[in-house]
Amino acid sequence: ACEPLRQDAMAPMKRPAASSSASAKRQRGPKQELASISKVVKSAEDFPEAVRAMLCENMELSLGLCKEERHDFQVQVVEMIQKVVMSVETSMQGRVQAAQTESENSEAEKAKRESEMKAASEAVTAKSEAQAAAQVAADEADAVSKAAATALEVAEKEQKVGDKEIEAAVAKKANLDSIMTTYFEKLKNKSLQPSEVPGAVNSVVKLAKDLDFDPALLTSMPSALSKDERGTFDQLVMSQVDEAMKIQSQALEAEINRLKPASAERAQKVTSCKTELSSKQEAAKVAADSFAVAKTEYKEAVSTEKAKKKLVKDYASDMKKVKADLAQLTSDMEELKSGAIANLKALAEKSIHPPEPTEEVLAEKSINPPEPTEVAA
Repeated sequence: ACEPLRQDAMAPMKRPAASSSASAKRQRGPKQELASISKVVKSAEDFPEAVRAMLCENMELSLGLCKEERHDFQVQVVEMIQKVVMSVETSMQGRVQAAQTESENSEAEKAKRESEMKAASEAVTAKSEAQAAAQVAADEADAVSKAAATALEVAEKEQKVGDKEIEAAVAKKANLDSIMTTYFEKLKNKSLQPSEVPGAVNSVVKLAKDLDFDPALLTSMPSALSKDERGTFDQLVMSQVDEAMKIQSQALEAEINRLKPASAERAQKVTSCKTELSSKQEAAKVAADSFAVAKTEYKEAVSTEKAKKKLVKDYASDMKKVKADLAQLTSDMEELKSGAIANLKALAEKSIHPPEPTEEVLAEKSINPPEPTEVAA
């Protein structure tokens, strides 16, 4: 194996001065052979461009010399050129083999393409059926979800209408309890400031009117509520007002308790409808997503089938191209061997000494010896 080229050996070498026309002719070397080798070196893309350029620039000053005349750097250049050309040959051999294999397997390739096309067509049928089923499921789930939404709307409407009575009773009792605590009890206990008394009296009287108190009691209430010192009659009025308020509060409490079960039932129905709607909406989303996936898979199956049908249709032209490529690669390989590789071998081994005569040449000379030269008288 040759040692790697040193950096200082990669620069183009200077041409030695020619001592004679014969020597110069020997150094330049055959241009055509060198050109064929240079073309191959330039095509070796596995090697850096700078290396290929250096080898081409120094080719004539290395291969152009007989092997006995090359110094160490030139020997390394020749070895590197041989390595590059060999890599091109190996790469081309691989491509020829691949093309040969593809050509030999043409019938298997045809069967493979037809089998894949059949499988793709069957997949289209299956995906089409799956898409149709997914669409039906998605439509049904959507319909169920919409029905659940409608049921919730009805339940909420029933709750709103049905709860008006209990809401009114609750509001009425809350207002009564508030006025009794905020105004009536303080009026009865005389704990309000004089400036607060008129407003408090008005609030209690208004409440009594809303509750349909006896007219006679309503007439007596303002005076009895406003006095600091209440006589027997005023005490009786205050007692009657207190009793009437308690009766009204108890009646409202009873009414609320009577309405509570139906209100709770309506509230439970709304809650159940909301839960049902959430469940059906989730199911509809899952079904819609499944339908979307099925649509995508169907489109992909159709696209695959189209591609497989094209491969079957293009089989003849593809095989024709394979055979043409194989013929071209084979021709290129033969050209490489008979051209650049043969030239490289000849130039690499070129010697200043004439080659030894072969056995055939020696035999020919023994059969036909040269005629003696005549000596002049």
